[in-house]
Amino acid sequence: MLESGNRMELLAQTSLIVSVLSFALGASILARNVKNRLYVAFFLLTTLICGWGLFFFLEVYRRGGLFYRFHLGFNVWLAPVGLYFMHELLKPRYRVSRFLLVLSFLLATVLTAVLLLGWDRGSWLLQVVYFAPGLVVIQILTFFWREFFSKRSSESGDRSHDSFWIFERRFPIYVGALLVLSLCVMDHVPRMGHWVPSIGNALLGVYLFFLSLAVLRQRFLDLGTLFSRFLVLLTLALTLTGLYSLLYAWIQNRPALFLLNSFVISLLLVSVLGPIERLVQALTRRLLTAEHRRLDTLVKQYEARLMGVADSEAIFEQILEFAEKTVQPIHASLFVLRTEGTHFTRVKKIGDLHNQPEQVMHDHMLLQRVREVALRGAIPVLLDPQLEIEQERSVSRAQKEGLQILREGLHALDSNLLLPLLDRDQLLGFIACQCPEPPNGWGGNWGLLSALHPYFQSAARALHGLEAFSRQKEKERLAALGEMAAGLAHEIRNPLGAIRGAAQLLDSDTSRPESRFAHVIVEEVDRLNRVVTQFLDYSRRDSFVIETVDLVQLIERIIELMRPTLPSGVHLEFSKKGSNFKLQGSPVQLHQLILNLLQNSVQALNRQSQQTTKKIKIELRDSEELQLIVEDNGPGIAKDNLKKLFIPFFTTSPKGTGLGLSICQKIASAHGGHIDVSSELDRFARFTVVFPGRKMLGPSL
Repeated sequence: MLESGNRMELLAQTSLIVSVLSFALGASILARNVKNRLYVAFFLLTTLICGWGLFFFLEVYRRGGLFYRFHLGFNVWLAPVGLYFMHELLKPRYRVSRFLLVLSFLLATVLTAVLLLGWDRGSWLLQVVYFAPGLVVIQILTFFWREFFSKRSSESGDRSHDSFWIFERRFPIYVGALLVLSLCVMDHVPRMGHWVPSIGNALLGVYLFFLSLAVLRQRFLDLGTLFSRFLVLLTLALTLTGLYSLLYAWIQNRPALFLLNSFVISLLLVSVLGPIERLVQALTRRLLTAEHRRLDTLVKQYEARLMGVADSEAIFEQILEFAEKTVQPIHASLFVLRTEGTHFTRVKKIGDLHNQPEQVMHDHMLLQRVREVALRGAIPVLLDPQLEIEQERSVSRAQKEGLQILREGLHALDSNLLLPLLDRDQLLGFIACQCPEPPNGWGGNWGLLSALHPYFQSAARALHGLEAFSRQKEKERLAALGEMAAGLAHEIRNPLGAIRGAAQLLDSDTSRPESRFAHVIVEEVDRLNRVVTQFLDYSRRDSFVIETVDLVQLIERIIELMRPTLPSGVHLEFSKKGSNFKLQGSPVQLHQLILNLLQNSVQALNRQSQQTTKKIKIELRDSEELQLIVEDNGPGIAKDNLKKLFIPFFTTSPKGTGLGLSICQKIASAHGGHIDVSSELDRFARFTVVFPGRKMLGPSL
């Protein structure tokens, strides 16, 4: 039975510490995802260790005998639960491992019955109870053998036996498990005392901390990161312990003064914990592998090259160059967020791509997942093998299907790795890479991806800065355009009025042969007047009155006005899906938006050379967003022109000014919406006006 004395107190205290620590680690992991089998397995293991240590502590200080029997009960179940956790973590695929797992559960069941019936007193069965976790040692030794066998197989070119995924050098984890198990049972070995198992308990707490990081990071795990995290926590804990110990020694029996000074010290520590953590991380990184140091140097070099770059194309090339040097992809492509914020467009690529789309919508499921991961504070990258592991370990069918959809989304981008460009939680772009294996020198895992993230953040900030600079230049350009438009209104409209009046007087006598020229003058003067009006419409900021607009009534009124002027053979159809088509806005501006889109479709159909039925469809959709769709079956829009449609003065029509669609986009933006365009040559052109908030969110026009 248990000995008494001061030596037992140390063992009991360390048992209590490991009990509290193990439960805290397990609960924190399980809280992240209760439907992940690996998280559940780790929680079961840590809860078992918690009970194992807690009941030993209670036995030492309460001496009931029953507590120690509970302690032994938890002890016999350490082997099956530990083996189950190892199966979920390492996914071994050979018979010996499965046999040991089944054997451990059978043995634990038998030994539990032995303890309940009291057959363990003074018998050899008690020794079996003590050393029941030894089956875990057998499993680890089996891993050692398989590791050696896998290494020889890989050297001969056959990697089929390498079923592990955490990192190439797994020996530290195995050795740590053997060391902890050996030391923790030393209190049952004669003449070993209680100092050795006390050290074992302390090491068990450290080992559980390492395992918790392994569970969370999985394919992103590497020993350097674990070592750095551990040293950071250890330094912070020792700093707090030292300061509060000094404070206690100085004040001692003056509680009020102790509380006051402890509050001051705590306030000070909160402000310096961040710098201390960064300092320790910087120091530990210098002690890590050469690959860590190489990547850190590379990140700093490329961050320095970002300084002062005022050309977006140069930044795009540098981002892909950095990705090529670090993750070594077979091929990669860079997508950036367009100005209107509705989609990401591929701007650069390296290597040969297969059926990769050129655009990705801003609300794509992959990008939503990236934002969610970033908000949780995890590494904001998507890796196909990692998603596969999560899918295998999920116990929820819905979650499995969701992860499968994410994997298919990555495959659709012809990639297995997605690296985001995030600036303050705003996703400005991403890199889609095809990387079959981790780069050379990374130890067979993706743990060093976290070392690359600072550069991608800096690149995102640089892109954001360029975007802000471009917006400022656009504001200045529009201000200059407004002044020019105002000047045009005064300098051109008055002479145009005089010319038109004179031409109408000349045209009053239709018998004269030159009257037809006067008629041409009137038409051209009217066209110039419309151009001046569009200049004014685009450049001015109207402060219109906001009211509730029923889009159904507005569209029906516009159609009624347009039908008499529609070219022959053009059919106009209007449909709606839903019931609520009202929003807060300006009926005058919305009228102009819809009319411009319809007139563009009419002009496109007039250029249609094929003898087909010419149709214009207007549709309203009431779902999560209110959508207004205008589609025609005209010649469509060339891909090269899709990106330029909303640029002021860009036009493919010989008589157009290039301001109509720019005005439409401006009106949509002022109402909190945007316009999406899709088209296929010789088939259709579709303009979709989206109003997400159904109220005016932007500035007035």
